[in-house]
Amino acid sequence: MPTSSKTSLVLSKAPVTRMLSLLILRRRQDPRHEIPLVAYIQVIKSDVHEAGLTMSAKVEEISSSGLRISPAAELDQAEIEMFVSIPSGHRLFLAADVRWSATDGENWESGLEVIDRNGTDFRAWHMFANEINRVRVAEVS
Repeated sequence: MPTSSKTSLVLSKAPVTRMLSLLILRRRQDPRHEIPLVAYIQVIKSDVHEAGLTMSAKVEEISSSGLRISPAAELDQAEIEMFVSIPSGHRLFLAADVRWSATDGENWESGLEVIDRNGTDFRAWHMFANEINRVRVAEVS
């Protein structure tokens, strides 16, 4: 397995067991929270897809540094831009790198790392995710 932190882990070439997927998902930098959101994605650069490909994805989990999503198709080693609709009704514009993709044979999951890029809502995303974290921690306290 590659050791570089910039290398994407792609598990789409062979069947993936649920246990292996869970082990990968547990490598966390920040607290994650399940929150029902939708992301509208455009591929900017990819080894698999043409630039400009668009799709929607269900957001499974969020953190201040990224998202776990269920896209309609594989997002293999891609650089993407997306709008994420948040509960306030606003849409945040984000840039992200796909860090990993996995499939159970039918459905895809991808882990995205949000990138600080000019013209994006990177700081607003951090504030949103940190507020969700604060509220969830207060709920269990």
